[in-house]
Amino acid sequence: MVVVPTKYYNTPAQELADMGISLVIFANHNMRASITAMQKTSAEIFKKKSLASVEKEVSRLYNTKKNWDRLEFPFVFEIVCSLVFIFL
Repeated sequence: MVVVPTKYYNTPAQELADMGISLVIFANHNMRASITAMQKTSAEIFKKKSLASVEKEVSRLYNTKKNWDRLEFPFVFEIVCSLVFIFL
């Protein structure tokens, strides 16, 4: 059985495993954390009127080419890393 325990954030994965769950997908917390990071970054850009002060804090773009059929793994990984899979 697979669960996505967004509302049950206090339940450890081991407790879910003990109930017979075989896969836990933590799907929303990274997305929610990214909102905080985007707000902080946007405030800094607005304050400084420049991207220079935030460049070292943001993810690097690994594949800036428009050749979508040959995406590099790190770029694809950044897209899917908002989901955390724990196989129990």
